[in-house]
This record gives sequence, C-alpha cells and structure tokens, in this order.
Amino acid sequence: MSKSAASPPQGGVTPSAGKRHIAIRQAKQEDAALIAALLHDLAAYMKMMDGFKVSAETVANDAFGETPRITFFLAVSADSEVESVLGLVGFFETYSSFKAKPCLFIDSLYVTDEARGTGAGRALMAHAAQEALQRGGIRLDLNVLDWNPARGAYGALGMEYAGEVAYTISGEALRGLAAK
Repeated sequence: MSKSAASPPQGGVTPSAGKRHIAIRQAKQEDAALIAALLHDLAAYMKMMDGFKVSAETVANDAFGETPRITFFLAVSADSEVESVLGLVGFFETYSSFKAKPCLFIDSLYVTDEARGTGAGRALMAHAAQEALQRGGIRLDLNVLDWNPARGAYGALGMEYAGEVAYTISGEALRGLAAK
C-alpha cells in the first residue's frame, strides 16, 4: 500500500503525539502468507504451537476462497510510503439466539511486539466494532487467556467480562462425542 505521508490514513486512527499513524485495511489474498506468519507469532505468544496448522494455503482458502469462513483486517503504519504491518484482527459472524441478531466473534487479535503501545490494537478493535455495526450486529465477542496482560486494555475499551467460561472439545474426544 502506498500512501503519501501528508495524506491522512483512510479508516484509521491517529494516536497521541509520538506514536504511529495507523490505517486499517482489509486483507487481500496476496496477504495470505503474511497473515499465516502473524498467526504463527500469535500462537507462539499464546503458547499454543502444538496444534498450529495454519499455512498460506489454509488462509487463502479459508479467508478468500469460495466460502470465506473468516475476515481479516490489517493494521498498517501510515507514516511512510512503505507499508509496515503492525497487527491483525480476524473475525467471523455469529448469532445471538436470545436477541435474534448477528454478532461478531474475534478469533484472532494480534499486535506485533514492535507495535504494542502504539494504538494498533485499539484501532483494530474499533474497526471490528464498526464492522459489527455495519453488519447489523449487536455485540462483539472475544475470548482472552486468563494470563494475558491485554485483559486490562479490553476493559478500558468498554468490554465487560461476560461471566461465561469457555469449554472446547476436539480430536478424539470430539469424534467420541459425535459417535454417541
């Protein structure tokens, strides 16, 4: 992405003085390898590399294929002609059966080490909120590991603890349950 340093970022935010100008752009199929690399870094940060299976091919298929399963947006530095990727957000639509309205679930939110504290995470979350509203959504959800220091930042954005505990099932246990 080429931007003039004098032009304001489109759809982005301008953090406080001394911080980067951040633009948010929708990921494109040619970003598949970059997205896979960012997801790899996120999995490493979350200490979840054991089950990591993402590749540029799976991203290309699942985000840009015939039936997209997830949407990605990238936070990029708008300070120069050369695009510098600061982070990503990946989400998909869910549904509130009680409210009878759509919601968005953030599956992946990652800001690179170098970009932490620049406002990139806030910009990605704000964009996800805009997307939720544009789709008629009533809520934006995400799960956060209990040790993640970003939990405080989510509260500062207005997110609230939902009082729910996440459960998951996979692998042999999933196949066993399906066979019952």
